[in-house]
Amino acid sequence: MAEQRVIIEGVDPGPLYPGSSTNPLPVILTANPQVDGTYIMSIANVAGTATPNTFITLFNPVGSGKQVVVGGMFISTVAAAGTAATQPMRIHRINAAPTGGVLAVAADIFKFNSANPNPVSVVRTGNPTVTLLAPASNTPPPVTTGAGGGQFVHEVDPPTGTTVLLAPGEGVAVHNAAGDTAQRWNISLAWAEI
Repeated sequence: MAEQRVIIEGVDPGPLYPGSSTNPLPVILTANPQVDGTYIMSIANVAGTATPNTFITLFNPVGSGKQVVVGGMFISTVAAAGTAATQPMRIHRINAAPTGGVLAVAADIFKFNSANPNPVSVVRTGNPTVTLLAPASNTPPPVTTGAGGGQFVHEVDPPTGTTVLLAPGEGVAVHNAAGDTAQRWNISLAWAEI
């Protein structure tokens, strides 16, 4: 089993190199989970809709035998024409498998290491049907009087020292309650499977 050193918070271990200080280096030995693969799914230049729309979901299927660690989400916007719709793009937790929409082919999902296996996580785009739970973030939409305006880039990361973990039967959905067909959205989801 691989091990990693974790420095106890609030204790000054002294210089980094062993033998360079008489202070002992306080450590805790913990299991280092085996990462089976790291992935990213990206959709680009997707038009907004005036009605509620789920742009993308990431779901860890029941029985997968994996834990999914959400590494980050990247959302950017621009307007193709004037738009005044102000509803933000939100990331929600989900606890039931989405249906419908467009199922991403696992072999086509980008692998950070090409030697990794295909992901077990299921990704859907194209407004899959899903039951939304608590939201975690808000990305402002483009609000502008003309094309090219309202550009915004939002990197959504868990707070420092925390992790968004998806057990089997859990996922996340990126959803907009109401928008405008002039809005354009680019969304990327990064995750690891352990």
